[in-house]
Amino acid sequence: MDLDQLHKQLSLLARRYQLRGPREPLALGLTVSEGYALGILTEASSLTMGQLAAELRLSLAAATKIVARLCNLGFTKRAVDRLDKRVQHVLATQKGRKAYSKLQVQFKDHLKNSLEGFTSKDIATMVKGIENINLSIDQWRAKKSREVARSTS
Repeated sequence: MDLDQLHKQLSLLARRYQLRGPREPLALGLTVSEGYALGILTEASSLTMGQLAAELRLSLAAATKIVARLCNLGFTKRAVDRLDKRVQHVLATQKGRKAYSKLQVQFKDHLKNSLEGFTSKDIATMVKGIENINLSIDQWRAKKSREVARSTS
């Protein structure tokens, strides 16, 4: 198995699928990280800043900076937890949901254009392979989490 080649191709695919680098703007002037955050918040009813940071796999400070920008654009809003005033919840606004929908259209159009010439069978094979990679990554992360939990207890 050529892990170097697999790593190279997966990295290239991720960059190309995102259409740009992590700090380059998407449609609506959002960065890739801001687009991911908006997507996560659109799918969730509400998340704490810590939950969002964990989902993004970023520090709390980095997630806070992203949310501040999304709030300034009117795409998200913060709400203080009723039981613990130190905790802030973040949720997508209607404007944010519409913006994310536009981003999804952009990504799907890009993907559709990128896959011209592939058969339905080719695409089904790609989907199955990507599903297997995602499952394997999830299983590996769960195993690592269990190992860390055992070592700290």
